[in-house]
Amino acid sequence: MRTFVSIKLLLFIIYLNTFIGVCNEIIAYTTSIWIYHPTWIAWVNLILMFTVVMSLVSFICIRKSYLFNFFVGFVVGLFYEFTDEFLLHWTSFPNNQFLFMENIKIIRIFIALLWGLVPVFDKLILKTACRI
Repeated sequence: MRTFVSIKLLLFIIYLNTFIGVCNEIIAYTTSIWIYHPTWIAWVNLILMFTVVMSLVSFICIRKSYLFNFFVGFVVGLFYEFTDEFLLHWTSFPNNQFLFMENIKIIRIFIALLWGLVPVFDKLILKTACRI
């Protein structure tokens, strides 16, 4: 029975993170906050980072503290953002700006902080919905 509950929990987290990712990519696309090169990479980002990686982070860390969830999400996001910056080159920022920031390293760190919020948000939703 516990395995069944764990599978249901994992599927809920996957659906939740996919929804978060779709909303994120729609906002990014419509506002041109960042641009993917080529554009189909947005789907790779959605599937890889939101649906797989962040769902696993949230699932594995779900019973840990909010700070721990944030820290793990931030570290994973930081690794992804700097891998993208120095190796993959999947995204760029128009005029090398994001909101009020102009330094690309600061931008990547800020986005990694946002990645850190994904497992925290998952835990908040699950705590509210499922009382875990």
